[in-house]
Amino acid sequence: MDQYQSKTDDFKNEIGGKSMVSMVLGGTRKLSKDHIHALCDRFDLSPAVFFDRPAPKGATGKHAMSV
Repeated sequence: MDQYQSKTDDFKNEIGGKSMVSMVLGGTRKLSKDHIHALCDRFDLSPAVFFDRPAPKGATGKHAMSV
């Protein structure tokens, strides 16, 4: 949001009202598949940026990402 100087109500088309955006940012709600698609379309992103990759077996440190 900082990069694009956006506010919570700037995402009403992709996520919904200010309260929904605040809940997503606060971690009490998760983005739906539709939210992710809309955000990807708006910012020309791959949906993969919204998902953690499983860590390779036995990986530790920065390569040990949780799912």
